[in-house]
Order: sequence, then C-alpha cells, then structure tokens
Amino acid sequence: APWVYWSITGKPDQTDFKFENAEAYNIHRKKHGWPADWSGIVTNPTVGCYWKHLEHPTVYYSQTKPGVKHVTFADEKVYMEHRFNHGFEKNWNGIVGIQRGCYWKAEKLPHIHWNHKTAYPPAE
Repeated sequence: APWVYWSITGKPDQTDFKFENAEAYNIHRKKHGWPADWSGIVTNPTVGCYWKHLEHPTVYYSQTKPGVKHVTFADEKVYMEHRFNHGFEKNWNGIVGIQRGCYWKAEKLPHIHWNHKTAYPPAE
C-alpha cells in the first residue's frame, strides 16, 4: 500500500501518524511549514517476511527473519489485510518455508545437538 507516514522524531521506521489520503497529508504539511507537495519523503524498503513451517499450514509474520513469530494470522482475511497494510500484494507469494529442527553445536565444544522446536539454535 502506498501509505505515507509522519514521524515526530524524524526516524523513518517510527510511525506516529498515517495519512489516509493526499488531502490529509497536504493539510498536515502546510500546518508544519512544509510545501503541499511530495518532496522530502524518506522511502523505507519493505521490511519483514511471511513464513511457515513446511509441515504446518499456519503463516506467520516476522519483522526480522523467518522463524521468529511476531504475528500469527487468525484467518485469510486478516493475513491479506496485513500484507496490504505492510506494502505487500494481497497474495500468497513470498512465504518462506522452513523445516522445523536443526543441528547445532557450541563453537568451542565438540558436542552436536538437535533442536526439534525451531529452525535455529538456541541463543548463547
């Protein structure tokens, strides 16, 4: 979705206000001493990813990397709305499939372990 946001702090990843239309955006700009145009907008790349365990149909959204559950979707409608609101097309493309479980070892120890709960080793 081509949303434009305003951040009080100036940090491009912080959303303090979301403009619903161009008119609201231009009114806000004029009020804060900016010209009523599209100049000075910082464009952020779309961040986050959709992922699922290969052996289960549930899709999750992570702000960081596959395997981290920040959002679990109750149904298809909620999933599609989330995609739209985060700049993705309303479809099933780009879902990362991960195999649950991994082998891991501590750098300085000889033992190899199996973690069946996630696709990542535990934090050290």
